This record gives sequence, C-alpha cells and structure tokens, in this order.
Amino acid sequence: MSGVSVRVYFSLSYEDITNVSCGFLRSDKPVGTAQLKLDKLETECEVREIVEIFEGRKSTGGRLELKVQIREPLNGQDLQINTEKWLVLDSATRAQD
Repeated sequence: MSGVSVRVYFSLSYEDITNVSCGFLRSDKPVGTAQLKLDKLETECEVREIVEIFEGRKSTGGRLELKVQIREPLNGQDLQINTEKWLVLDSATRAQD
C-alpha cells in the first residue's frame, strides 16, 4: 500500500417509513457519501475519524464518525511504548510488641 492512497467509500441512505403507499419493492432514499483514507492502518490497528458527508461534490454539512479496527497492522506490529512514573507510598512503621 505504500505510495498509494487507499480509501473506503460509504454510501448513506434512509428508508422512508412514513409513506405507506409505497409497495413491497420500495427503495431507500440516498443521503450522501463519505470516504475514509486507510493509510494509518499500515502502522496502527485502529483508525477513528470524523469525516464529512458529501452529496456529489457538494458538502452537506453533516459528519459521520467512523471506527475501523484490524487485528494486526498491515506492515508489522503496532507497538505503543508508554513511560509512566510511579509513586509508591508505603508505611514502613511496625507496631511495637
């Protein structure tokens, strides 16, 4: 995938349930489309982004939150190094016999 921008396209639609006169073969109404770049999946296991919804090439003003998870990144392991400072409070006082 290096050098190539891979994208996933989402088509958003809704079903109009208020119009009862529609028959058995009624179709969904298109709302718009959204796209997500998958470049981060080369090095990370999880991609979470908020993308804009478009109607053709025009932005609708709406947004869609997308979360994609895979077991392993496409290029090796996902290593996250966390350095944390610890403070240990210990009472070393013993009771007198």
